[in-house]
Amino acid sequence: MIDIHHHIVYGLDDGSKNRETTQQMLKAAWRQGVRTIVATPHIAPGIEHFPMTVYHQRLLETQEMCRELGLDMRILAGAEIRYTQQTPTYLAQNSIPSLAGSRRILIEFTGSTRFEVIEDAVQTVLRNGAVPIIAHIERYKDFIAQPKRLEALKEEYNVYYQVNSETILKRRMHRTVKKLLQHEMIDYIATDTHDLEKRRCNMQEAYDRLAELVGAPYADRLTGRGMRAEDYLGSVNEQEMDEVVRAYRMKKELRDDRRNMR
Repeated sequence: MIDIHHHIVYGLDDGSKNRETTQQMLKAAWRQGVRTIVATPHIAPGIEHFPMTVYHQRLLETQEMCRELGLDMRILAGAEIRYTQQTPTYLAQNSIPSLAGSRRILIEFTGSTRFEVIEDAVQTVLRNGAVPIIAHIERYKDFIAQPKRLEALKEEYNVYYQVNSETILKRRMHRTVKKLLQHEMIDYIATDTHDLEKRRCNMQEAYDRLAELVGAPYADRLTGRGMRAEDYLGSVNEQEMDEVVRAYRMKKELRDDRRNMR
């Protein structure tokens, strides 16, 4: 299976804290049937500094860990991008990673974000040449409370919906999530793994529940079971991260030059 939302790279956000934890998280993901992980550290354009060069180095280190552990697992670059006023600029400058070098990006909002704001963000992302995957849609109260508008948004725009695996495993699944699943309106189930306990990888458990609820074929599409990342995400460009790091460095050098001119 393919997990497109996973905080596997250590020392960057509230996900893995160190190399040892990342190693254990890789093993846990393997046991849960995951064979491809898209690493998605939190990035908040224009709000919080993100060490892109460090990310790139540790991404390569995580890929090497898989080889050392004997795990035939792909680790691809990505990000969970908080939508801010600066996000369109970062996208236009190619200084923020997409999911695995595809055109699709994983974007998140605060829980109180209004539906209209999310819709406007979808339009803006599309205008900048990217395709939005809205992360854990069940968290946005105003958004999830309007299933008809959710369906209308998806019909009008090229937008994808991601739901967390823990939501699938709840004893009482959110009513709208269940309805969207029944109408095959959800596109991705991902774990949003942060650690080994409270926010652990539970992809196989979620798959089993999905297979019961909506049948194996749709469960396969939701989790990428038996699929290559190239098909699951539309395309993959593993060299994109090199381009992002170059753009990031140019942006940093420009900022430094401006400071020196003051």
